[in-house]
Amino acid sequence: MPKSGSLFQTILSRLLEQTLSTEHDGVALVMLDIDHFKQFNDQYGHPLGDRVLQHVGQLLRDLLPVRAMAARYGSEEFCIILRDCLDNATAYAFAEQLRLKIQSLRIKVRRTDEVLDSITASFGFTLAEQGDTLETLLTRADDALYQAKRDGRNQVSPTPSETALSA
Repeated sequence: MPKSGSLFQTILSRLLEQTLSTEHDGVALVMLDIDHFKQFNDQYGHPLGDRVLQHVGQLLRDLLPVRAMAARYGSEEFCIILRDCLDNATAYAFAEQLRLKIQSLRIKVRRTDEVLDSITASFGFTLAEQGDTLETLLTRADDALYQAKRDGRNQVSPTPSETALSA
């Protein structure tokens, strides 16, 4: 169970645990974090930050494959459980498509002519392996996400061990 115990985290954790108990092959966990989200809130106010989250949530609903699930996981983080995902290329393609859609978002700042057009997100993903627990899967996906951030943000990164396996 995640430390904060938020409703979204609890629901996502239960869904992921249930998925892992019935199917290990073909399950991927993708984590996304909106880059520099705090700056949007600080510069434009929380209502604009909320609109960014709503737009990202709508993109997720539009792009989510059948049998996939997504939930907000932290203030600007989302987790996506992909089923029927048998390889890194499939998980990468989904995350990259979503990354490009987020990057193309244009959100008008209310009461001005300014348009927020610098929204980007970093992604990390991992494929489930036999014996994985909720915690190991979340840790690997989170490690991959932070690797994407260390490498410059606005990119998709697999778990480092999976990079070596796919090379």
